[in-house]
Amino acid sequence: EAKIEKLLEECQGFKYTQSSNFSTLSRSIIFGIIGTLWIISYTDGEFTFPNGCSLYAMCAAFAYLIVDLIHYYLDSCFYKREYVQLNEEKSNSDAVQEHDKRMDKNADRSFYFFRGKCILLLITVCLFVIGFVCKYMIK
Repeated sequence: EAKIEKLLEECQGFKYTQSSNFSTLSRSIIFGIIGTLWIISYTDGEFTFPNGCSLYAMCAAFAYLIVDLIHYYLDSCFYKREYVQLNEEKSNSDAVQEHDKRMDKNADRSFYFFRGKCILLLITVCLFVIGFVCKYMIK
């Protein structure tokens, strides 16, 4: 059982590391897309999207950032509540089991956010590429 606990901790640590790396990289991609769209959409003193795909890409990029913000806000609130609750339950013999249940539930919710962010990132990149190709490659 101790070996399983060690392996579970290793998996959890790996998941957190990969999730953090994904978030950092995807946020960089999203900000790059927003910046590029901003530059190509601002011409002659006006802000006009070159095509519908570019507009939708910008909307999807902001939707990604909002979902990302909500995800990390909810996770931060959860971990704060968990810390307080564990501190209060120190003497409770079932505290570890209850903690594990709450952690599993939070991990499931967090994974749904992760999936949603992957989908939004994919949609944003696809719309951006299509809009960029339509604007600059097809004439």
